[in-house]
Amino acid sequence: MAGKAAAVANGEEKIPSTILDINAWPIPGILVFAGEGFSAQMRSYLYSTGKAVGFEDLEAWLRLFFGLPDAALPPNCAPEATA
Repeated sequence: MAGKAAAVANGEEKIPSTILDINAWPIPGILVFAGEGFSAQMRSYLYSTGKAVGFEDLEAWLRLFFGLPDAALPPNCAPEATA
């Protein structure tokens, strides 16, 4: 069990520098994460940066960021098409 805790700590130690690297990119970027390998504190940190999104929320995030219509709407019912 101690080995697993050490592995999680080592992986989580690299996350803040990854977020800083994303901030230095010349284009907007995000870190997408999934799985149970992150502690509750690390998940909270990731969300608080505004630079990370859980994989389960990725589609909704991309739709919001790019202003895409909801997937439930047929293409001809998009707000631009009805105006």
